[in-house]
Amino acid sequence: MEKAGLQGERSVLLVEDDGYCGYFLTEVLRLPGLRVTSAAKGSDILDAAADTALDAVIVHFQDRVEQALVSMRRLAEHNAVTPIIAVSEEADVDVALAVVHAGAFDYLVRPFNNAARVEQALRGAFSRRDELRKQAEAGLGSGAAYGMIGKSRLLMELQRTIRQIGPMQVNVLICGESGTGKELIARAVHQESDRRDGPFVAVNCGAVPEALFESIFFGHEKGAFTGATRRHAGFLEEAQGGTLFLDEVGELTAKGQVALLRFLENQEFTRVGGSAAQKADVRIIAATNRNLDQAVDERRFRADLYYRLNVVYLRAPSLRQRTEDILPLADYFLARFCLKNRLDLIQLSPEAVRLLEAYDWPGNVRELENLMEGLAATLPEGQHLITRKQIFQYSGKIQAALGREDPLSAVHPGDSADSRRSADPYRAGRADYTSRPGGPGPFSIEDSSSSSPAEAGTMEPEPMVQSYREACEAFEARYFKALLEANGGNVAKAARQAGIHPVTLHRKLRKFRDVGK
Repeated sequence: MEKAGLQGERSVLLVEDDGYCGYFLTEVLRLPGLRVTSAAKGSDILDAAADTALDAVIVHFQDRVEQALVSMRRLAEHNAVTPIIAVSEEADVDVALAVVHAGAFDYLVRPFNNAARVEQALRGAFSRRDELRKQAEAGLGSGAAYGMIGKSRLLMELQRTIRQIGPMQVNVLICGESGTGKELIARAVHQESDRRDGPFVAVNCGAVPEALFESIFFGHEKGAFTGATRRHAGFLEEAQGGTLFLDEVGELTAKGQVALLRFLENQEFTRVGGSAAQKADVRIIAATNRNLDQAVDERRFRADLYYRLNVVYLRAPSLRQRTEDILPLADYFLARFCLKNRLDLIQLSPEAVRLLEAYDWPGNVRELENLMEGLAATLPEGQHLITRKQIFQYSGKIQAALGREDPLSAVHPGDSADSRRSADPYRAGRADYTSRPGGPGPFSIEDSSSSSPAEAGTMEPEPMVQSYREACEAFEARYFKALLEANGGNVAKAARQAGIHPVTLHRKLRKFRDVGK
């Protein structure tokens, strides 16, 4: 039976000494459209792998596993958009985990007794490569509703509330720290309303001078004051039939608060210098990073205005409250920057991701956006992977906050090229967590003799430990080891069964390996 061809020509780089993989691919597998080139293990590998036209790199390692892992990390660092398939003689779970931490997309065991499994690995790698290309072209690291990147529980709840209250004719007050995306939330409410085809007018209340508030908001007639040479429409008229977004409403002066309250009471206003009252069909959405409850108690903000604005209250979550969204956001900002500047896709190493997740983010999403763009702009030419060390070097703020207490420093005291980790292929926003049809998931051990789920799930009672924390850790260690064995070493599948993210599973497995559990 003739094999199905590939979608266009596919280029694979082989890194091996004995020629076995090359012979198997060209003489046994013989996929139409597959172009295979070889590179002997040595200094020329990085130059060969730097070709961004490659669709996959296959690396064979034998006895010296650590040396091979170092080479794989270097390969991934120089070309982070090309999947790596690791080949070994051992069907060993620990080796497999080390390989995936080093950046492998898939892991195969020699000799290749199952040609279909090898073909599956190749096709999976090619699909992954296509996915990365599309992400770079689209400038997106994950799907986004209303432009909100992430899948955290807080973000999902916020989007559900937006869909619920969007069509309602009620004022909305959005509170949250600076940089959390309050205007993005306001635009989402507008988008879900019947006013979506009308204007969305954003006003920074803190930038409006008190003396000009009424003129700017309500407009003025010709001759209303010196320099008023013509009639001017205010923000309310500009927002007619749509939404007026009052950003930093807590900065309004006492005079501005009175004028806004007067309008909210009857939806009418009068231009400065005019006498006829005007009706405005406008929805008001206000936002602030101040504690308005406290401002009301301290009589710095009118209580009656506060109640008029706060019909529906939305809270913009801080970035530290939704750490699981940090990676998809970072991926999005990097992909967008690369697309704008016509660069190959830049990614974050797993250690860099964990560092970002440990940081407090006082500037929230805006701070993350600026950091990603700054790092991408200053990354050494030819490098496509951002490391933990480079984040420390770029941001003195993060260095000061986490440099001394860096949880990774005990495991990775250095951050030389040899010790950097390549990008994890299972990170959110990049990976497809569903198994490929007709076979195991994107990371599995060929011909491994794993226990059955029932056998793997059987756990012997643990001897009494000294504390509750130790007991929990001991249980977790047994649970995740059994889970991985039950799924034949397939990390993505095991993570799905546990209901957790693959990155979380990697982190836990690594933790238990480091402490010898």
